[in-house]
Amino acid sequence: MTRVIAVLSIVLVTGGLAALYVWMTLNDAFEGRASGGQVALALSALVLLLALLAWCKRVFERWMTRAEYARDRR
Repeated sequence: MTRVIAVLSIVLVTGGLAALYVWMTLNDAFEGRASGGQVALALSALVLLLALLAWCKRVFERWMTRAEYARDRR
């Protein structure tokens, strides 16, 4: 259970910060205030955010598989 809480904390904190940065940069880009470097950094943050979500999904699927296996063994 500690591992699940740790994974959730990591995903929520880093994912939330990355999503906030991407959102702010996209708003600046639509208003014409963002530089090319900011847009490139926001796009890389978006890719990393998607990778983080995929990692979280994989961790939870593994956790659920282990829980089902442990339940079936009883």
